[in-house]
Amino acid sequence: MVLDCVLVGIFPIVPSPVDCDSDGDGIEDGWESIHQMDPLNSSDAGDDPDGDGLSNLDEYLRGHDPSDPESPAATPDSNVLLVSAVLPTSRSVQVGDTATAFGMIINAGTVEGIECRIVPPLDVAADFFYQTTNPATNELSNSRNQSIDIGPGNMIQTFVFGFTPRLEISSTALEIGFRCTNANDAAVVTGVNTLRLSASSNPVPDLVALAATIANDGIVHINPVIGAGAFIVATVNVGSSDSMTVTADTNDVNLPVTIGVCETDPLTAVCINPVVPTLESVVTHVESATTPTFSVFVSSTEYMPLDPARARVFLRFRDAEGEIRGSTSVAIQSD
Repeated sequence: MVLDCVLVGIFPIVPSPVDCDSDGDGIEDGWESIHQMDPLNSSDAGDDPDGDGLSNLDEYLRGHDPSDPESPAATPDSNVLLVSAVLPTSRSVQVGDTATAFGMIINAGTVEGIECRIVPPLDVAADFFYQTTNPATNELSNSRNQSIDIGPGNMIQTFVFGFTPRLEISSTALEIGFRCTNANDAAVVTGVNTLRLSASSNPVPDLVALAATIANDGIVHINPVIGAGAFIVATVNVGSSDSMTVTADTNDVNLPVTIGVCETDPLTAVCINPVVPTLESVVTHVESATTPTFSVFVSSTEYMPLDPARARVFLRFRDAEGEIRGSTSVAIQSD
């Protein structure tokens, strides 16, 4: 148990169980033992023994004493306004492999964000890490799981983060915490700053999917003259080969839209499967390390204001067993 934990621990790997995270709750075993927590019980990460409004996990990440209510408490400043994004928004891996993604926090407020970081959900059976990157180059900076201050005025900080599943995980949209000590968490927007994660004991397809709109703004604009708009999706399968069923939907939100999909020729963008867009699903075989592309056509006769948290079109890729192995989305707006 200790050996496995050391090998996939969320902090820099050292041959010592003190720095291990046996229960995968994001807190080192040594810290849990010092503060009378159970290193084999992940539920205590959400406890708040000193009643200061911070969970044990938050106290740990901030370097505070979880038994001292006088340690700095969470006091959100309304002048620190966080927004965030994740790319890609879906990963699917074999148990024991690490699913990575890029995250971004923008401080749209007028006050500096203090100790900003990425926090995983408490109930996911996976080890987690995050690390800051250079926004211009994506090169790693600082150390793993080291928070950073983010200046005001739309200053941007980028990160890479990853989950290493310890057990099989059915496809789940994880709500990632983008957090600063002196701010409210960035609002959760499914398909924008969530990560759909799945894990299997066997090799699985993993379609990393990225959508591109005509204006390159993440919005499919419905032209008022023709009542339609379109976007494209590029993918790369970094997992195993499988038959994939491709579908488009609005994430169970009732929107006045009709959506057509086709697989395209990567060189010409011409529909090849089928040769005209279909309102039904598209079935295609995706080999490992290949890069299939798709076009999505959205039409509507009703006006839709921009509401990116609600009005979105999702493209999803399901394997032969019906499990989602890739997805991406864009917002919809009538021009």
